[in-house]
Amino acid sequence: MVHCSRILVTGANGFVGQIVVDELCRNTAFVVRAATRKPTTFAKNVETVTISDIGPDTDWTTALRDVDCVVHLAGKAHAMNGPEKGATASYAVVNTAGTLALATQAAKAGVRRFIFVSSIKVCGEGGPAASSEAYSEDSLSMEQDEYASSKHQAEIGLEKIVQSSQMRYTIVRPPLIFGPGMKGNLLALSRLISKGIPLPFGGVTGNRRSLISVFNLASFLAFVALDSRADNQTFNICDDEHPSTRELISLIGESMDKRPMLIPVPAWLLTWLATLVRPALAIRLFGSLRVNSSKAKELLTWKPPLSLREGLKRTFTPPKGAL
Repeated sequence: MVHCSRILVTGANGFVGQIVVDELCRNTAFVVRAATRKPTTFAKNVETVTISDIGPDTDWTTALRDVDCVVHLAGKAHAMNGPEKGATASYAVVNTAGTLALATQAAKAGVRRFIFVSSIKVCGEGGPAASSEAYSEDSLSMEQDEYASSKHQAEIGLEKIVQSSQMRYTIVRPPLIFGPGMKGNLLALSRLISKGIPLPFGGVTGNRRSLISVFNLASFLAFVALDSRADNQTFNICDDEHPSTRELISLIGESMDKRPMLIPVPAWLLTWLATLVRPALAIRLFGSLRVNSSKAKELLTWKPPLSLREGLKRTFTPPKGAL
C-alpha cells in the first residue's frame, strides 16, 4: 500500500465525479480536491478549484499544488448518436492533448500517481451476439473511432511521460457506466419501462453486455490510489454479471418495481432492422461486448462491492424522503 494525502479529481461535478468524490471522502487517507469548470458545492471537507476548458494550454498549477495523486475523469464524452460537427478535432484536443498536458504538469509538480479513466472502446465496440471474445488489457481495436482513438493516444502518451519521471500511472478502462444522473440508452430504456411502453426485446437473449455501476468504478479508483501493485498497469474492469438485453431490461424493471412489457420479436429481425437505420445502435442493443476483468481481481484482489442488481437498485430507487 502507498501513502496518499491530497488527491485531485478532475471532472468532479460530473455524474461519475460526484460519486468518486464521495467515495474518496469516506477514506481518511485522502484530502480531496475537486476540479470543475464551474463553481460547485461539495462536502465541507472538499477543497475546490475552478479550471478553464481542458486542452493543451490549460494551466493546472493551482490545482496541482501539494497533490500526491490525480484521478483524471474529465474529458469529451462519446457521442452516442454519432459525432457532431467538429467532434474529431475536439476529441483530440480535450481527451488527448488535454490529458497529456495535465500529466506533464503533474509529473513536474511531483505528483506520484496519475490515474487515467480511459474507455473499453479502446479495445473495440463489441460484435455479433455469438461473439465469444472478452476484451482483456491486451485487446486493441484496429478500427477505432475518433473517441476511442483519442483515449488510446492519451494512454500511449501517458506511458511515455511516466518513463522520464518519478510519477506512476494507472489506466482504467470501464465499459458502459451507469448510476444516478447518467444519460444515454440505459436512461432512455428506464423511461420506457417506467411508462409501461411495450418493448420488442423479449427475444434478445443470446447476447452478453458488460457494464459497471458508478459505485463499483469509484470503489476501484479509490482502491488503486493506495495500492502500489497498480503502478504502471492497465485494468479493464466491469461488474461481475454480463446480462443479455432481455435480462438487463428485466433487472432495470425489478429495480423500479415495474414489470417490463417484453414482446418476443426474434433478435435476428431486430438486428437486421436496426442495422438498416443505425448499425452502431444495432450492436449496442443486440450485440455482445464482454470485458475480462480478471487482472484486477487476481493482481489486486479487488472485487466489485455491489452486484449488478444492487447497482441498478441504487440507480433507479429514489433516496428515502425524495418525492
